[in-house]
Amino acid sequence: MPDQPRWQPWVKYRALNRAFKKEIEDYYFKHWIIGSEIWVKRDEPAPPDPPYLYSPYLHECYIFSGFRDSEQRIAVFEGQRLRWTDPREREHLIQIQKMLNQFDEQGYHPYITFEIEKGVTDLLPIDLRFGNTLTSSYFTFDWRTYLSTLLDELRHLDEYEESTGCKSQIRLAVELRWKVDDSEMSHKEAMLHLVQAAGTELVGRDGRLLAIRRHRRYRLGLKIGKLRPRPPLHSFDPIDPFIPRGYLYPVTVLERRFTHLDEEHVAETLLDFAIISDQARDVQIEW
Repeated sequence: MPDQPRWQPWVKYRALNRAFKKEIEDYYFKHWIIGSEIWVKRDEPAPPDPPYLYSPYLHECYIFSGFRDSEQRIAVFEGQRLRWTDPREREHLIQIQKMLNQFDEQGYHPYITFEIEKGVTDLLPIDLRFGNTLTSSYFTFDWRTYLSTLLDELRHLDEYEESTGCKSQIRLAVELRWKVDDSEMSHKEAMLHLVQAAGTELVGRDGRLLAIRRHRRYRLGLKIGKLRPRPPLHSFDPIDPFIPRGYLYPVTVLERRFTHLDEEHVAETLLDFAIISDQARDVQIEW
C-alpha cells in the first residue's frame, strides 16, 4: 500500500469482495483513524476588561477512544486536556461549546481541523457531533463515510495535478515560512517562490492549491444544500479554474463567497500545523 496513491486501495479496491473490504478497512482504521487527532483551536485577543476565567486561547485535542455502536461505525474522539471538574477548564469547555454552536455548517468549522495520516485538513465529517460526559467532551462521526469522502478528495487532487501540471507545495511553504520568520525574505518573495513552484497563482500560503479547495467547498455546498447544482465541470477556465469553460450561468456572489470562505485563515491554520510538526520532528505534514 505505501507505493500506491493514498486513496487507491480504498476508492478502487475496497468494493471488489468482502475479503478485500475487511482487509483494506482494517488497514485504514489502524493507520488513519487510530492516531489521528481532531483539534479545536482559537486564538483571539482578549477584550479590554475580560470577565473572570476568560481565556482567548481555546485549545483542545480529541483522539480516538472507542465506538458508539455495536457495529463499530460511529467513532468516538474524546478530549484530552480539558475537564469539567476543573473550574477554569470548565469555563473553557463552555466557551468551546458556544463557539461550536455559533457556526454549525456541516462538514466545516473555521476553528476545527483534522490531523490524519501525514496530513491535516479542514474537511470535517459531515455528521460530526459534539457531546459531553461527566468529565470531558467528545466528537462522534461515521469513520467509514468520512474516509470515503476524504480519500475521494485526495483522488481529485492527484487527478487535478496530473491534468494541469500544477503541484501542491506543502514542504516548500514550511521552508519559506522559516526564511520569512528569520527575515531572510519578505512575505511577497515567499509567495512568488510558491507561485513559481506550484505552477499557478492560485496557491495559498500553506502551499495548497486554491482551486482544489474551492471545488471541494462547492461540492460540500451542494451536499448540504447551501448551493444550487450547475453543469458538470468537464473543463476549466485557464484564468480561474473555479469557473468551467463555456459555463452559461454567471457564478453568483453566494457561490463565490461560499467557495472562498476563510481561505487565508484556513491556509494559515494548516501552515501552523505543518510548522509545529516540523519543530517537533514529528511525521512531516505531506498533504
